[in-house]
Amino acid sequence: MMIRYRPFRNTDPPHIARLWSSQPPTRTLVQPLTVPLLEQRVLNRPYFDQRGLIVAEQDGRVIGFAHAGFGSDASGAALSTDRGTTCMLMVEPQHQQSDLGAEMLDRCERYLVERGARCLGAGNVAPTNPFYLGLYGDHLSPGLLESDTWRVGQFESAGYQRTRRQPVWERTLSDFRPIRDRSQLQLRRQYRVEWDEEPAPATWWEACTLDSLPRASYRLASRRGGQRCGSAVFWGRPAGNRVTPQAVGLLELQIDETCRGQGLGAFLLGETLRRMQSNEPSDPCEWTGIRICSVQVDEAQAAGVALLRKLGFQPVDCGLILQKSAQQPA
Repeated sequence: MMIRYRPFRNTDPPHIARLWSSQPPTRTLVQPLTVPLLEQRVLNRPYFDQRGLIVAEQDGRVIGFAHAGFGSDASGAALSTDRGTTCMLMVEPQHQQSDLGAEMLDRCERYLVERGARCLGAGNVAPTNPFYLGLYGDHLSPGLLESDTWRVGQFESAGYQRTRRQPVWERTLSDFRPIRDRSQLQLRRQYRVEWDEEPAPATWWEACTLDSLPRASYRLASRRGGQRCGSAVFWGRPAGNRVTPQAVGLLELQIDETCRGQGLGAFLLGETLRRMQSNEPSDPCEWTGIRICSVQVDEAQAAGVALLRKLGFQPVDCGLILQKSAQQPA
């Protein structure tokens, strides 16, 4: 039976949501995907182009789709078409051994090159992360997860090369306790952790990609004088993820340069996790009873890796950055 490839139509969202929800349970995909969630995180983006979302159809049934897009320029103020990426590639499980994925990926590449892309990526890697943040991978944009063997294989077969690895760390919070050594107890007497107002988006691109995510922000302040010394920002994974329910991801952990070297990173992260683990709401956001926290840290960041190990985090997967040079379409 012949397969037809076409651009996205307004009647496609229920079919895409059905296809997504047919995928085997895995930590890579939020399940189940609902049409409102698809519209919020993908279709309602101001730069969404229906030509970049390729649908594969057989006898009127959507059996696969691939979605290509672009990231922001260096300022975060506008779209840049120099670098493009195929954000998502998905087929029905029974078609994974066919050429369907390769054909849709080729069509996405042609779309990107025709719009001016000179470098092509796989998945989402900031600032080339236009869609699916929070729906695939983790709380940030890891490219493709190493455990996602089918998608990784599709891109590598098309000539994409691995350029970087970024481990994903997780900590189950059911048994979490902040560090209680002498140094941390002294810090507790000198500093406090407070709920903070959610920061406004710094750029147009941040408003497009992050503003719909539920976030919680905390500040580290001195008990003497109240000056701000650092901050931590988390976001909650969408409801309905049956693989990792009640989970949060760490978006940012920052300690002011003049305050570093004291163990404040461990104090701030430990205290925020303790509060979110609690079943008694103590913050206006009421993020309590959290079961899992995930963090992405580059392998080269020795201090960050040491901090996570100290707090009991374990590596559970790895983000792969895959790229290749663009070729002009024949």
